[in-house]
Amino acid sequence: MSATLAFETSRWRIRPAVASDLPALACAVASPEFPQDLPLARLYKAGELAEWLEEFCDYAEEPKLWSITTRSSQTCIGQIALFAEGSPGTYWLSYWLAPEYWARGIAKECIAALLHRKAGTPAYRVAVAAVAEANHRSISVLRGLGFKETTKALTKAVIPPRHICFALEIGTERAA
Repeated sequence: MSATLAFETSRWRIRPAVASDLPALACAVASPEFPQDLPLARLYKAGELAEWLEEFCDYAEEPKLWSITTRSSQTCIGQIALFAEGSPGTYWLSYWLAPEYWARGIAKECIAALLHRKAGTPAYRVAVAAVAEANHRSISVLRGLGFKETTKALTKAVIPPRHICFALEIGTERAA
């Protein structure tokens, strides 16, 4: 994937994910601090994390998975997925950070930058995310970005029990 797709915030670099991000991803999800009920942790336990990453790094037209790095290193510290959900103009958002980077505003800063970048693209109208009710940090991140709690019917994805569905309208006039 072309390096020209990479971009930066004031503190971080965001680039298309690559298969060599696997060690950082595996290390993060193996951490006892990482919520073990999340899909990535389940994939790790099932030995399917490499296949998942490889699938998400197979970009037909544009990246679906973006890696967050420091500005001075290519080492992945987290990722943001933003991919077509099935309904026209609706994109599914998910993200993770290595536990040692939590509570620094990184997720909010990098998600905002990616959504702002996509806001000028007419195909992007709504971003949808689901968060466990007990994940107060992620709920705070999404609310801080302007996401609003919404009905689960907005998405075709199956939202697990005890999860909250959030949505954010994106577009030129609603850039994050």
